[in-house]
Amino acid sequence: MKRVIFTLCIIAVFSLLATGAFAMPQETPAYLFDLQGYGVITEEQAGNLDVGMTRAEAAAVLNRLGRLRSAGAAGSDFKIADMSREDAAYGDVVLAVSSGFMELYSDQTFQPGREISGEEYMRAVIAAIGRKSFAQSADEKAVARQLGLLRWTGGERFRRGDALAMTAQALEARAVYTYVADGEVKYVENQTTVKESLVSHLEQFQKGSGIVTANNVTWIYSNVPDLRLDEVQIDGVTYCASDNDISQYVGQEVEFYSCLAQDGRRSIRAFRPTNKNHVTNIAGSDLISYQNQKLTYEDGGQKPREAEIPPQAVLIQNGKKVDSILMNENLFIVGRGGSVKLVDHTGDQKADVVFVEQYRDAVVQSVKEGTIRLKPGTSYHGENKVSIDLDNDEAKYAVYDPEGSPAELDDILEGDLISVCASGDQLYTRIYISRTQIQGSVDSVREDKVQICLLYTS
Repeated sequence: MKRVIFTLCIIAVFSLLATGAFAMPQETPAYLFDLQGYGVITEEQAGNLDVGMTRAEAAAVLNRLGRLRSAGAAGSDFKIADMSREDAAYGDVVLAVSSGFMELYSDQTFQPGREISGEEYMRAVIAAIGRKSFAQSADEKAVARQLGLLRWTGGERFRRGDALAMTAQALEARAVYTYVADGEVKYVENQTTVKESLVSHLEQFQKGSGIVTANNVTWIYSNVPDLRLDEVQIDGVTYCASDNDISQYVGQEVEFYSCLAQDGRRSIRAFRPTNKNHVTNIAGSDLISYQNQKLTYEDGGQKPREAEIPPQAVLIQNGKKVDSILMNENLFIVGRGGSVKLVDHTGDQKADVVFVEQYRDAVVQSVKEGTIRLKPGTSYHGENKVSIDLDNDEAKYAVYDPEGSPAELDDILEGDLISVCASGDQLYTRIYISRTQIQGSVDSVREDKVQICLLYTS
């Protein structure tokens, strides 16, 4: 395996290899996944679990947990001494207080930034799931204990993780409905759980699992060029995924919640990679060699590691599936900015899908209307230009400046050294602008080696 450092061509040979190439991803805890699937929390609220939960955040979560009860309080309005209508949390706070889930302090403040205590949150959860009538002050802990809500024992800080674990346990409680008899309000347990009642209005709500087989750029099995930007396929079934980043998990097995959206498309509500996935990301500069179905690479200064790539592995080169017959050493000469990702979704420590982002260096002569002309002595796959069809809606491209921030084609200047990654059909192109400016003419640029005749500056 040759490494590209301008005029230097390095071949590294190592005799000692370490095994166990695939790194296990950190799995989202099951209770957070369920809370997202049932619409009680957002992906952002599933973040840092070791911090406290503010009263404003608690109000938002409780409103979603008790939304069947809070619906009647929608539209309420009253004065809160330390909040105004312009505050982002105002609507959630008003709804939670109007619904009886939370209370104002005696001075009519809510103190939205104050961390909620375990005792207060427990009482609020009981109210949100309709159990407040069963839990007057004398026996509310008994009701909480019966529902499994007393996982927090006190004595330590009540964290967001504690609050969300308590909320998830409340999903398993029986739903409560009310009716009036002899002038009195009666409370009766339903046969459905709280979580079932929360999604009863959704069509085709389900929990499933499968391999993410395509997004709108890449597909690992059959061609699906008509996928929209916000769509993915899981085991060949198309889903809308506009509110999450599942499209980044092509080739991996995921568990997910979905339902039928208003536009008639199946929609992903929440997802998480399963623990079957083993994913290894390798920078191009760390690649050493490929031979006998083994890819050798450096791993953070440790001994070189070895990953097995069987012949049946799916090969994705620059975003597009290509014939696995191309699996050879030249494939893994990826250039500056290039990378390799190996995905094992069966747990056998062998790559099932191989993603190769292969870049080639070139020096710019001019840029005009989607065509980047290259200086004499440089080429990209035998052409003296890089072409992007700006009139083709299916063509997608991205340009990044030397800091890695998004840029435009017009930001590419004469003399810039660029790294280009493009699919074989030219519908997917990614360009990185180097910090390097070529000051003189270019003698030659080869696939494995760049030779520059005159000086350059970085």
